[in-house]
Amino acid sequence: MDAEVVRLYEGMDAEVVGLYEGMETEVVGLYEGMEAEVVGSYEGMEAEVVGSYEGMEALVWGCMKGWKQVLWGLYEGMEAGVVRLYEGMEAEVVGSYEGMEAVVVGLHEGMEAEVVGSCEGMEAEVVVVV
Repeated sequence: MDAEVVRLYEGMDAEVVGLYEGMETEVVGLYEGMEAEVVGSYEGMEAEVVGSYEGMEALVWGCMKGWKQVLWGLYEGMEAGVVRLYEGMEAEVVGSYEGMEAVVVGLHEGMEAEVVGSCEGMEAEVVVVV
């Protein structure tokens, strides 16, 4: 059945809407002036987190039990992205760190890993097979 909970924690807004026993659960909250949103369904189904933390943004999207998971964020003015597939499937990281850009694309368990980056105004490219 449906269960809905709406709460306020220490002057911040938090809303929980949930369907239990493997069904969808949704959490929407504001924490210390920053936004966070969680949308999830359990037992291998999708889970999503969207939030801004101390002026930076983070996005997490995932399917559990070997399914796809995506992490995207802005950390202290720099961008970072992660796309991940578990159990030997693809993993991808895209980010810029301290004004320089770095891109990592990887396949696990003996598959290819690729790193492309520009560091301190010069470009460097690394391709590695592991």
